[in-house]
Amino acid sequence: MAPSPSISAANLRTSKKRVPHYQHRVFIGKQGAQRMKYEQDLIVKLNSRSRKKTATSPRLLVPPKMLREP
Repeated sequence: MAPSPSISAANLRTSKKRVPHYQHRVFIGKQGAQRMKYEQDLIVKLNSRSRKKTATSPRLLVPPKMLREP
């Protein structure tokens, strides 16, 4: 029996599960694993960039125009 036409390929590749709030879908298969790894790498890069911007050094918290002496 042929699969129902209402079942799309995207629905077959993804499934809803309880996961952290930043991941809404779980991808299945080799391509899904690659995509999950890519998304996790992106999250790590974004987090590391935000840590650099929010460093505790007072000079980094002041806008560049304020750092110049008159």
